[in-house]
Order: sequence, then C-alpha cells, then structure tokens
Amino acid sequence: MKIFDEQHDMFRATVRAFVEKEVMPHVEEWEVAGRMPKAIFRRMGELGFLGLEYDDKYGGAGADVMMSAVRALALGLVRDGRGRAL
Repeated sequence: MKIFDEQHDMFRATVRAFVEKEVMPHVEEWEVAGRMPKAIFRRMGELGFLGLEYDDKYGGAGADVMMSAVRALALGLVRDGRGRAL
C-alpha cells in the first residue's frame, strides 16, 4: 500500500527545490545570526507551503494531513552540517 500519491510526490519535489535554492545557500548565515529572516516565511506562503490544511475559503490549500507530513519531512532534510534541522 502506498501512503503518498503523485500529488504528494510533486509537492515534495517542489519543497525540496525551494530548500535547495532558497534555504541551503543561507543556512550558515542564519545559524550564525540565530534566526531566519521573516521574508523566508512570506516566500513559503507565496509558494503555498503554509496553511495547507485550511479550507481554500480561508486562504488555505484544503490539502490533506499527509501534505503537511510531506512538507515537514522535506523541510526536515535541511541540515546545517552539525546535524541539526532548521
């Protein structure tokens, strides 16, 4: 039995591409600063990564809980070289 479907796989690829392009190049800088810029969360919102489970009438994606799991797993793969997840 497959837990994730094709839509989940496409979303995972999108989140991973975002992480590689827009997060990984800045991890060390953010680690030194001890915080991430607010702009990264705005960008995640623009890409539809936030509010996944909220109904679209409230500005969400109306996605299933598994989509949130996909996002968490994909974002959790970000490492700063010392083994800590962003």
